[in-house]
Amino acid sequence: MAVGNAINEQTTGICGFTGTAFIGTPATEHFVLIGGSTTSTIVNVTPSTAGLVLTSNGVSADPSFQINPGNFSPNSTINMFDDFMSQIDMVSVTPHIITGQLAWFSINNAGLGGPGFIPTNVTQNGHPGILSSSALTSSSNSLFLTGNVNNSAQIFTCFILGGGQLTINWVFNIVNLSTVTNRYILRLGLGDTLSADQANGVYFEYSDNINSGNWVYKTAAASSRTTTNSSTAVTTGWHNAQVVVNAAASSVSFSMDGVSLGAVITTNIPTTNGINPFIDELRTAGTIAAGTLLVDLMYLTQTLTTPR
Repeated sequence: MAVGNAINEQTTGICGFTGTAFIGTPATEHFVLIGGSTTSTIVNVTPSTAGLVLTSNGVSADPSFQINPGNFSPNSTINMFDDFMSQIDMVSVTPHIITGQLAWFSINNAGLGGPGFIPTNVTQNGHPGILSSSALTSSSNSLFLTGNVNNSAQIFTCFILGGGQLTINWVFNIVNLSTVTNRYILRLGLGDTLSADQANGVYFEYSDNINSGNWVYKTAAASSRTTTNSSTAVTTGWHNAQVVVNAAASSVSFSMDGVSLGAVITTNIPTTNGINPFIDELRTAGTIAAGTLLVDLMYLTQTLTTPR
């Protein structure tokens, strides 16, 4: 220890060594001490409001006190999920998926009619409640939260980003990959556009002729898009796709099957236009077989920055 450096210590509190000097970090009563973002420093985290719990914000951010997810606080935390144990409403001009919790606009968009995703018999005990895509010889299969009016395919959006951290996961199965003969583009996440690239959204994209068949992740605001190519190959089988938007909607991260796809996106994040959970399968060549995509689960959490 270089005793001579002790003369730099002029603040009461927790003593730390930066490599060149000793520094003191005040230890405020009732605050929590954590390692700071600067090497070898200690910082304080305010305890905030009574009843909140210290929560991890990932390996690159300080923890913060947030609402206990076990508490029922719908004014502060939005929790949505759908296991698609459902029936299809054929009374509507355009079919809707009706569930115990949510209502989905489900359409085979070839002629703005017919079901895009329909309930199907399960084949695995670990994946209850399944929707299956219908066959495509043109256009797309679309599954969007909320519906349309008079068969106009109008999306009624639910979320505007920037009001608190939002996380959405989709659990789905790719049964048939896109090929040069039978080619489709898969997009899923949050968005607002049927049968085309998203005008506004945060989402994944896949086709065999896009990024060599590896996952792509994107943001879009007013049809201006940021596209990032990952090195993770798309495979058949079950996947869990996650999108995390930070509280201010200034960055978005993407993970597939629990593994980050790479750098966060900080541009073209929609903060003025509403978006919804969605899956869209757009045919571009050949015939896409029924059951090419299976949808098992959607779950979403948003912790509002300002409770309602």
